[in-house]
Amino acid sequence: MQNKFFRSFKDKKLAGVCSGLARHTDTDVVLWRLLFVIAFFTAFPSIITYIVITLLTKSIEYND
Repeated sequence: MQNKFFRSFKDKKLAGVCSGLARHTDTDVVLWRLLFVIAFFTAFPSIITYIVITLLTKSIEYND
């Protein structure tokens, strides 16, 4: 079964992108949040990437 990417509706700080990425890759959400914070202070356009991911993905509520 293929694991589709969705933003998290419940486990979110801003838009749920990092928690959705963590769920999709089966990693810890803190890792993704740290990566976005580190990318914010580099030349990589992390804010634009975050906004694009937010606009292009659906948000769902996961049942754990």
